[in-house]
Amino acid sequence: MGRNTIVEYYGERPFQKCGYCKGRKCKINHGMWAHYLTCQDYQDLLDRGWRRSGKYCYKPIMDRTCCPQYTIRLDVTNAKLRKSQKKVIKNFNKYLTTGIRPKQPSKTDQKASGGGEVDEDNNCIDEPCGGAREVKAPKMDISFTGGIVNGADPSKPKCRKAKEVRKERKQMKQKVNTPHEQITSKQNKNKEKTYEEWIDGVPEDAKIKFEVKLVRCCPEDEDFKQTFRQELEVYQKYQIEIHKDDPDEVDERQFRRFLCEGPLVPVYGDDDEDEDLDINGIPSCGLGAFHQQYYLDGRLVAVGVLDILPNIVSSKYLFYDPEYQFLSLGTYSALREIYFIRSLYRESLSIKYYYMGFYIHSCLKMKYKGSFFPSYLLCPETYMWKSIEDCFEKLDASKYARLEEDKNKVAEQVNASDSLILHKGRAMPFQVFISLVSSESEISDHKNTVEEYTTLVGEACKSILLFRS
Repeated sequence: MGRNTIVEYYGERPFQKCGYCKGRKCKINHGMWAHYLTCQDYQDLLDRGWRRSGKYCYKPIMDRTCCPQYTIRLDVTNAKLRKSQKKVIKNFNKYLTTGIRPKQPSKTDQKASGGGEVDEDNNCIDEPCGGAREVKAPKMDISFTGGIVNGADPSKPKCRKAKEVRKERKQMKQKVNTPHEQITSKQNKNKEKTYEEWIDGVPEDAKIKFEVKLVRCCPEDEDFKQTFRQELEVYQKYQIEIHKDDPDEVDERQFRRFLCEGPLVPVYGDDDEDEDLDINGIPSCGLGAFHQQYYLDGRLVAVGVLDILPNIVSSKYLFYDPEYQFLSLGTYSALREIYFIRSLYRESLSIKYYYMGFYIHSCLKMKYKGSFFPSYLLCPETYMWKSIEDCFEKLDASKYARLEEDKNKVAEQVNASDSLILHKGRAMPFQVFISLVSSESEISDHKNTVEEYTTLVGEACKSILLFRS
């Protein structure tokens, strides 16, 4: 049986400095520490507005924080390229073809990277730590000897009906097996290249060899171990030159903690080509925490940090060699990640969404995410997805807004009694745990804390083990 998710809930964290608006003490989150986190549970948390940085998970308190952060996702199966994005691809492919660098660095790259010091030529997924710098790993005994949790392997994605999978496969086969003459005729008539044709538009005799490699960073596979020093060197150059970080703080320990180590329980794929084995939609690369490496003539120039989950790929961070800033690697990496997810969809049919972190309407340098089409924002009250175009008017009027217009719609109702508790190495329902507590004041504290926790994590509380001492 696989490992269960185990978390410690911290509750509301103190106000912190905001990297987006530069306010000193105006950003506020709820936080928790994930000792172990199944890919399915993390996906469910993302759909409740949570996000992870290393093992620390945080959820902005949307109606109180200075810069409300809305979870944003893209449906890659219907992805459409904007004119500016096509230009980035053309410039990148032209450089590969000719080997000639443009005289001036590109100013089109709007994807700014992680942390507060956002620059127009950066790539900003989110703040790299999400407040995790102030949080130390808890020294608790979270050993789990067993208990009530049983049934399906919790580390695997939810099972899908074989009939549903076969139907989707048939539709995909029909789409893939369309006669070449018919495809060519349609393309000539419409004169519109596919997403893949835009990305792959590099001649075989290109001057520069471009490679993209996917390595598992936690647990570390051999390819990651062999390239770790190269990654660290690129990361340090990026943080120091682009973000102006203190060189003494950009060390191996910090890099491992925030971008390599993590709580995700890996799920390994099956390289067997027998498609009938893939009922649960697990791609051959598996699920978990990965680094996507970009090479030019064998030199590592950029690394995208990705979480591959049952139905989504979550982009966490990108760092690159500042020498190649002229290639607009922030924007190009996002387009390449969409290309990658589309390939996963063709393989497993289950992964179709690209999570780009948080969208901040009040931060000009984070609004670029709205240019990826079609994108959707998560309503902070109902946790339902709304087309981003339908949200602009509300967000123009107020930084914080309920995005769902139907006032009768609410988030699913859960309460403390739905939660599973890990106490002294045993898993138990919340009511059983409460029966073991003798003090009335402690009972009240536990009830209030767990009630708040269940409201924030939703249905995931039914599979996650919440540590309580």
